[in-house]
Amino acid sequence: MPRCSIRTHFVPAAHLRQVLARAAVILIAIGISACRSTPEKGIPKVPKSEALQSFTKGKRLYYSDRFADATEQLNAFLDAFPQSPLVRPALYYLGLSYKGAKDMTNANPIFERLASDDGASIWAEYVARQLRRQAGN
Repeated sequence: MPRCSIRTHFVPAAHLRQVLARAAVILIAIGISACRSTPEKGIPKVPKSEALQSFTKGKRLYYSDRFADATEQLNAFLDAFPQSPLVRPALYYLGLSYKGAKDMTNANPIFERLASDDGASIWAEYVARQLRRQAGN
């Protein structure tokens, strides 16, 4: 019965690095040429919507501890964009802004509304945490 012998060849590390470097250059060149061939020189930038800008401004005001300004901005957002997908996060930050301003009379109904809207949403979970914290105080 013939014997099978397996020879192992070791490639010097320097040679392996050269091969990998050349392969990387080729792949980068292919990627660059592919980007040039796409219409309008790549992916067009999408401008931020007015709704997103308004919501972001209210959120930034909240994080700047400017609670009165945040409640004003977020209420304006909710009036202007009642069908926006950002309504729930806006309500959440509005409730937190009222809470930060120590106005629980306005904060509690917002938190309760979010908690009852959809118990499976992330905002309902955040609200549940807020209500637990409030109950602990």
